[in-house]
Amino acid sequence: MPFWDNLPFFNGPATHNSVILAGDLLQQNNVGTSYIGPKYICDYPNDPYYILDSTLYPGWPVALVYWLPWQNNTITAVSWLQLNTSGCNYFLTSEFSGCRFIINDFGLAHIAYWQAIGLGQYNSSAARDHNEAALLGPPSILRRKLSFTGSTAPLGATVSVSNTYGWHGPNSRAIVCGYKNLFTGIWHFKVLRYQAGNCAGGFWSNF
Repeated sequence: MPFWDNLPFFNGPATHNSVILAGDLLQQNNVGTSYIGPKYICDYPNDPYYILDSTLYPGWPVALVYWLPWQNNTITAVSWLQLNTSGCNYFLTSEFSGCRFIINDFGLAHIAYWQAIGLGQYNSSAARDHNEAALLGPPSILRRKLSFTGSTAPLGATVSVSNTYGWHGPNSRAIVCGYKNLFTGIWHFKVLRYQAGNCAGGFWSNF
């Protein structure tokens, strides 16, 4: 598992540790065999990229990863209880190109860019805020958000931190991966921010 073993150490320019998602990892929830939950994922180092693929290739290292795909006009989510009882020590969600990622008291959520809340009120940050509050329950005490703009709307959280991945304008992309410290049981998350078509020019940081 070269990628997952090295993930805790990824930090700074992504010169030899970029990521390409392949297979069903390019699909939204319930398309093909892309569905929320534990999934065996291959990782293959092909300098300067790691290729993560849901197709199991002979000889490729395999890890059991909790997969959280996006889904248009909705929110896909996993609670901390579900994640911690899944048997997975790793986490991966779909590439971000306008979507929002949330970590809060409930768990983790991938909020699709397209969110409708009524006629004339759709595809906006306000619509994403509205549906996040409606579907994830009461405001959290703690909340971390990764979004294209990094707007600071706290949604009632006592401690809310917002991050942006819109560094490269309209072609900005991001990938979020996670790993569980086997000694403490605490989950840690990394984000790769990059320009579409240039993962090797990206930047890794903690989230």
